[in-house]
Amino acid sequence: MSHIEFFGPPGAGKSTIFESIVSSSTYYGGVDEDGVTKIVSENGSQRERLLCSILNKYPGERYGDNVLRYKYGCDYFDKFVAKNPQYSMFVSKLLPQIQNDKHHLIRMVRQAITRVEIGKETKSESETLIIDGGYLQRLGSIFRRCKSVDQLIHSGLVDIYFELIQTPCCGIYIHTDPQICINRQKSRGGYVGTESWCYDLQDEMALRTELLNEVSKQARQRGIKIVNINNNTNKKLTVKNILEKIEEYNDDVSL
Repeated sequence: MSHIEFFGPPGAGKSTIFESIVSSSTYYGGVDEDGVTKIVSENGSQRERLLCSILNKYPGERYGDNVLRYKYGCDYFDKFVAKNPQYSMFVSKLLPQIQNDKHHLIRMVRQAITRVEIGKETKSESETLIIDGGYLQRLGSIFRRCKSVDQLIHSGLVDIYFELIQTPCCGIYIHTDPQICINRQKSRGGYVGTESWCYDLQDEMALRTELLNEVSKQARQRGIKIVNINNNTNKKLTVKNILEKIEEYNDDVSL
């Protein structure tokens, strides 16, 4: 099995559910858990191991943690590009198709690459790697910022994207009522779509949901199983439902 990804509109509850699921010993969140700590403990320099030990004693200290994540994120991204030299060609062809927020978009794609690559390297054989903010979510980000989704698809760039990435075996598509998404964003003190090129909040949420539906369609066409999950109810029920769906999928794969 490759890995499982969460995707869905802002405020759908992806990160909250992700954190609940990876707290289990069976599921591993990669760089968002302790992937970098694992790498440093096995391969890091004496100075890096010392920094890690200090961070373990003072978990509230974020600066050192961010330094290590940045360093090893760069290392693993460079390894990915070395193995996939066509990535540079993909970016060079993608950028002219992007209308808004080009540089931030490329950083988000790079972050997804780093999460998956570090997660693959550091998970144990008994763990299932689960990624929040992975390749499917980033394809939705590409769709939102491009000049034309249809043109992007017909250009073959979406095909190249799926050829480049470590394709997830399964995508968990989190669906939530748009108003609930908006209320959740309000409670955490920030809204999606504050950029000047975005629509008003209601229309922006509707558009992003439509684009993620297209991501789901493109993924299914390439053999990625998409599991649709409704998160309008209690979080514990949603987590239970997702775990049951993952177990069903694992059983089907092992047959």
